[in-house]
Amino acid sequence: MTRHLLAACFLLPAIACERVDDRPADSARASRAALTITTERRGNLQIVGADTLSESARVLALFPEPDGAAIAFTFADSAGDVSSALGLLDSGKESAQLIWPDSVTNVTWPGPHTLSWTATSEHGGVHAVVNVHSGELAHMEGEHPIRPVAVPPGNAEAAESSGRARATAYIDSVRLQPTGVPSQGTLRYTVTRFMQSPTDSLVAFYVIARSGEASERMNPAWYALDLRTGMAAPLDSLTGTANALAETAAAWIENDRFVYVKGLTLHEAKVRRP
Repeated sequence: MTRHLLAACFLLPAIACERVDDRPADSARASRAALTITTERRGNLQIVGADTLSESARVLALFPEPDGAAIAFTFADSAGDVSSALGLLDSGKESAQLIWPDSVTNVTWPGPHTLSWTATSEHGGVHAVVNVHSGELAHMEGEHPIRPVAVPPGNAEAAESSGRARATAYIDSVRLQPTGVPSQGTLRYTVTRFMQSPTDSLVAFYVIARSGEASERMNPAWYALDLRTGMAAPLDSLTGTANALAETAAAWIENDRFVYVKGLTLHEAKVRRP
């Protein structure tokens, strides 16, 4: 009897430990390595200076200040015959300022708090705002240093190819389309943009759905992917045409933050890794 009791005492702790870890390996890894996404609204881009943009307006691209405090953006508005104007949303502001009315190209941040751009219409040339956080923006014209374009490392193309493959595999799994072929319905979801963050291992990828090669782009979505762990998580999405969540109107800023435009509202998603 005593011998059986002692044996039971030694066996019970082992059984208890087995029950604690008695989870599928994939489930245990997911709980440890899952990405956490928190999203907040940064501001309204429909009001730019004294004007309210029309419903046909769209944001073309985002150019965030390196620390993310200010976000410059180009926009078009067919109702106002505007093809590429420049606006700026500063931190803590609800609406944006108009920096230049149209024909803007080559938007850069050549120095701390300094925004530079090229205008190709009347009064063209290189322009700059010296301090975008000032109460009154000081505008300058002339030659200004342009930040050189960073040359990606030699393995960047291979890394992007591998990351795209992971992103595609994730979407094929989520959307039940093995080998990219929809098993339900006719919409096929594909990765169309892949954006690497300054941290190198974190990326955002953009997904749209189509029923055919020439059909309208539908159901756009942004996802985050950690290349180190292979874990992915949705950032934001909408059902309908892709115009209201454009793939060009997005950018990474420091500290694993991703800014993007949905409709005419600027949002920021913070990606936290375990």
